[in-house]
Amino acid sequence: MLRSAIFVTIIQFALAVIEIVTFASIAYEGRNPIIAYIISTLNLGGFFGDYLSWSQTWTQALLWIAGIRIAVFLTLTVGLAARFTPAYYAAIGFMSFDILWAALRWVYKFLGPFSAIVDVIADIVGLAFVFASDRDFAINDERMLCQPDPRIKGGAELNRRARLYRIEGKWALAVAYWRAAIGQMPNRPEFYKSVAIGYAQIGYYQRALNALAEAHRQSPGDVEVPRIKELIEDKKKNDPRPRG
Repeated sequence: MLRSAIFVTIIQFALAVIEIVTFASIAYEGRNPIIAYIISTLNLGGFFGDYLSWSQTWTQALLWIAGIRIAVFLTLTVGLAARFTPAYYAAIGFMSFDILWAALRWVYKFLGPFSAIVDVIADIVGLAFVFASDRDFAINDERMLCQPDPRIKGGAELNRRARLYRIEGKWALAVAYWRAAIGQMPNRPEFYKSVAIGYAQIGYYQRALNALAEAHRQSPGDVEVPRIKELIEDKKKNDPRPRG
């Protein structure tokens, strides 16, 4: 579907180029009696709008807008081909807007009905293919293995490293080091409190509560444990995607 979406944007780019070339030619030469006669005889207004009735100000403005359309369609073509995720959303937004822009130009005779219908059909087909190619732009969650450096020995040093990672905001690594520290020194309730906070930061609330329960078992009089537990439970309630 992505190739089809790219193909349609190429067609839209080509249509925009044809439109601006024809428009510029008629806009600057259309008041020539011969050109005016040809436009009238061939009824080109039905294709490209009633350009002869426009003021010079509108002519310049619409030329600039037509140039912007060409640049946008070219950018979208390149972005979709590169599977650039923002290009996916930009294509949806711009093609939706382009449908309204074609209808507006038709109403005010800035575009003939034939060209307006072709532009709208191209936008609708393009939107359908872009929506269908969403899997090509899917954002996949990646899991990164976090484990402590096996060369580091001793619970105290592992705890120190965990605290450093906590300061850096690397909570998953901090949890890995605190778990290793607990393995070296299992009777340190402060390690359990720290790993509980770390688990809560990465969304593993039940593991956090289990670690707090062990901290409370080892140090029943610790007044921080109930307060930490309350904070973790509040965070869990407000998390739409808890991990466990």
